[in-house]
Order: sequence, then C-alpha cells, then structure tokens
Amino acid sequence: MKVRELTSQYKKRNRTLNLLIIISSIAILIFMALYAISGSTIVGVIATISLFIGILFIPFIIMIAIYQKKSKRILDIDNALIQKAILNTKSKVSDLKGKEAILFTGNYLLFIDKETQQEKKIEIDNHDAFRTLNYTDHIECKFTDSKFLEIPSKELFDGIMDIFKPY
Repeated sequence: MKVRELTSQYKKRNRTLNLLIIISSIAILIFMALYAISGSTIVGVIATISLFIGILFIPFIIMIAIYQKKSKRILDIDNALIQKAILNTKSKVSDLKGKEAILFTGNYLLFIDKETQQEKKIEIDNHDAFRTLNYTDHIECKFTDSKFLEIPSKELFDGIMDIFKPY
C-alpha cells in the first residue's frame, strides 16, 4: 500500500496556502462588492486596490500548490506489516462511507519498518486513512480537533468557489 506521509513542513505549507487562498478570495469579494456600489472615486480606488491584492496572491498560490504536489513523501508499506490505523473521526468504523467523514490531520498508521524491523508511526491524510479500511482490520477511531486551517486546500478552494455559484 502506498501512503503519503503528512510531515510538519507539508502541513505548514498547506496552512500558508490556505491562508493565501482566503486572503485572495476576500480581496476579490471586496472588489466585487465595492465595484457594485461604487459611486465615488474613493470607493473605486479601494475596489481596484483590493482586486490588485487578490490577483497579486494568485502566482504565490500556484507556486506553493505545485511545490506541495511535488514534495509529497510517499511510502510503500507492505500490507502484512500494518499493525493498526488510528482514524480521526467522530464516526464508528462501520459508519464510514467516505473520506469526508475523516478529518484531514490526526490520522496515524502504525507499521513495522522492513529495514529496521521497528515499529513506526506516521501521520497520513484522510484519503489514505480511508483507504486503510481495505488493508487492515485493526482500526481505532479517535476524535481530536484539528488546528486552524488544517484542511485540504482543494476542499477550501471548492468551498470558496461555492460562494460564486448562482442559485
């Protein structure tokens, strides 16, 4: 089974990426709101500045996202060596229907390292945590709150884009 390890550097870059997405989205939303009601030049200038700020962050968002994709640490773990999976969810194992029921961080995989023959514990994301249901029967569910902005950037971006959808 191939799993992506969530390192502390990956989580820090993910928080930075999420923060840039939020700042950029707020700036563009301010532009849209102010542009719609712009009656004076001051409001128009503020709207233009907010649009500039929103657009300014887009290249940084793209660079960090590309770097995130390329810097994932992927481990190949033999299924027989997996001892236990700890999932960060409020649900029971039998109630899990998708990766959405599992939080992005706080999921751990305990396994025996092939080379050192010692037990290792790594943090994995919710996608790989859900996949472990197919590979081991030793699953424990614990719920711990995640830190601010510790969600996948794709989910955050999709949530923000839902604001722009016409109803």
